[in-house]
Parts: sequence; structure tokens; C-alpha cells
Amino acid sequence: MNFNIPDYIVQFFKYCISGGIGAIIDVLIFSLLITFFQVPYLISNAFSFSIATIFVCYMQKNWTFQYKSNKQITLYSKYLLSIAILFLINNVLLIIGVEIIQFGEIEAKIFQVILSAIVGYLIQKKFVFAK
Repeated sequence: MNFNIPDYIVQFFKYCISGGIGAIIDVLIFSLLITFFQVPYLISNAFSFSIATIFVCYMQKNWTFQYKSNKQITLYSKYLLSIAILFLINNVLLIIGVEIIQFGEIEAKIFQVILSAIVGYLIQKKFVFAK
């Protein structure tokens, strides 16, 4: 029996794995900064998001989208723009979670990570790593 799984399903699965590991890194660093060092949640988010982004960028380029290009500056410019947009979305979702919905900071972070993962996939697939 031969299973032909469409490429976009495999790619989304890889995105979820690498993004999931990045999300774990993000939430763990965020939680440590909030819990043990009492760093304000938006500053903690900026730091944890930045560290996780470095890992995720490498994984998305080399494993998820297997993107090969001679235009590395263009790629990284697009990636940084998409990350800046995602960072703004992340902060808005975090503020909504904490200030409006009244989640705890860590619960709001998890809420934010889940919602931004979907938006992030679409931005990266259609804009950053478009072939």
C-alpha cells in the first residue's frame, strides 16, 4: 500500500514540529523570567520571542521549507519583516489575554503562541519561503 501525503501536509507537520519546539523554548524562557526573575511580561516576551526566533528561523529555512536561494539578504529581510509583524501580533494577543480576558501571564502566553502559530505559517509559506 502506497501512501501519497500531499507536500503541503508534510510541510505543515514539519512547521508544527519546529514551531512547537520554538514555542516550548519561548514559553519556558518567558516562564522563567516571569516566575523567578519577576521581569515584566512584555519585556519577558521580547526576550523569549527573540531567542526562540533564532532557532525557528534556522529550522524553517533548512528543514520545513527546505529553502535554497542565492538571495540570502532578501530572504532574511523578508523573514525579519514577518517576525516583526508576528511580534506585534504576539504582543497584542498577550495584552488581550492578560488585560482583557484576565488570563494569568503564562496562560496568556500559551494562548498567544497557539494563535500566532497559524498566522505565522501562512505568512512564512506565502511571503518568506514562497517559491
